[in-house]
Order: sequence, then structure tokens, then C-alpha cells
Amino acid sequence: MEDVKEFERKESEFKDAFSQTIDHVLSKAEDDALAISFPSPSQTERPTFLKPLSGFVRIPLGPHTFDVYRDFLQYRCPILLRFCMQAASTPECLTDVDPEVFGLFVQWLYTQSLLNKYGQPAYQHRLIGLWVKSLRFVYENTETGDALRRYLVDVCLPRMHTFSLEIREDFFPNEFEKEVTGAELAKLERDVGEDEGEGTGEDGRDMRKYHVC
Repeated sequence: MEDVKEFERKESEFKDAFSQTIDHVLSKAEDDALAISFPSPSQTERPTFLKPLSGFVRIPLGPHTFDVYRDFLQYRCPILLRFCMQAASTPECLTDVDPEVFGLFVQWLYTQSLLNKYGQPAYQHRLIGLWVKSLRFVYENTETGDALRRYLVDVCLPRMHTFSLEIREDFFPNEFEKEVTGAELAKLERDVGEDEGEGTGEDGRDMRKYHVC
């Protein structure tokens, strides 16, 4: 029981720290991002390790230093490359970023995967923070009835029972909690699920109802 409480405490601390980090990064990057021109596929070829790459971009974060191939940054995240090239040391938008979180980004940068050797999601404690931040961002920038809100509610609904009531109340947006509760009640009233058909996603979900025209 003590181990469970300790895990939940660390989980809560991480969520808070991750949320604050992303908020800081977004606020620092927002103005500069508007002025940046993104390369088109014709300007930037997808990098591989089958031929020599252009060199490293050195990114110091606290006591750690990440040497990241410039070609991968240019292709996957040109905004960050620009910040790194302009900064004499650590880019201002990364000064408060946890090295473990940035390491997760570098992992994705090279592999586009966050799966372990068993094909299951790795770094679960950090991925939880990504979901929480995504939910907050969506609910702060959309209104009731938005298609993206409906999608998030439908995707999260089968998994919400894995979170304690305390975590749900403390870390998820209030509007999201209300919509999930409404969806849970509606689900109890029906036994027949949606039929699979044209327009379904990988999980059999009909994606057409989330489209915005």
C-alpha cells in the first residue's frame, strides 16, 4: 500500500513539473515561432544513417549535454534547431526542461517510436504527463461540443477507471471530467457499440464524426 501511495505521489509531482515545463516552453516560443519558415519536403530530405550526416548540434541541459544530429532536428523540429543556432549555450526555451523529458524527445527524433522491446509503450510515467498537458491545451483552446473534445473523451473513456478519483479531480480539466462522466452514464444506457466501416481508425473507431469541415 505504501508503494502505491509513493508511486501516486511521484506521479503527481511529475505531472505538475511537466505541465509547468511545457507552459514555459510554449510561452517562450510562441512569438518566435510565428516568424519561422518551415522547410518543405522538397527543401529537406528525410535523414537516414545510410550516408554521412552534416554534424551535431550541442544542447546543454544542466549537468547534461545532448549531441543531436543537425539533419534530424532540421527535418523533425526546425523551430528548435533555430533556437539552438541562435543561443550561445542552452536555448532559453529549454532552460527549465527536465533532461529526462528532453531525452524522450531525442528518442522519438531518431526512431519516431516510444515502444520498448516488447512493443509496448515505454516511459509510461512521462507519457502520462503528455496526455494531461494535451487535455489541458485542448480544453483551454476549444469550446463545448468541439470535435477534438469528443475524440479525446471517446479515446480516454475506456481507461479512466484506472485513475483514482483524487488524480482525476486534481489533474484533469473540470470540463473534461464532466464530459467523461456524461459519456460514462450514456454508455451504461446502451449495449450496442458502433459498427466498423468506412472511415474507421486503427481501433475500429469511426473517425468521420470527428472531422471538421
